[in-house]
Amino acid sequence: MMMRGYRDREPFAATNLAISYFNIGDLAGYRHWLTRAAAIGEMDAEAELKRFETRKPQELARRLGRHRPYRRDGS
Repeated sequence: MMMRGYRDREPFAATNLAISYFNIGDLAGYRHWLTRAAAIGEMDAEAELKRFETRKPQELARRLGRHRPYRRDGS
């Protein structure tokens, strides 16, 4: 379903595919789909690519072993 959305140029479909790849630990796939989402106009994906991190603050990232420590700047 997400691939069909991507082919219909729905930027959120590519973003959802990127998140799915991150959740299974495939960072190459994550970055690939973020790039595609940014190419079709998803502004959040473009910003995420600029600050690409292999570690995230969410709880799911903690369970996957990809949690980053809290930063003093609040991010």
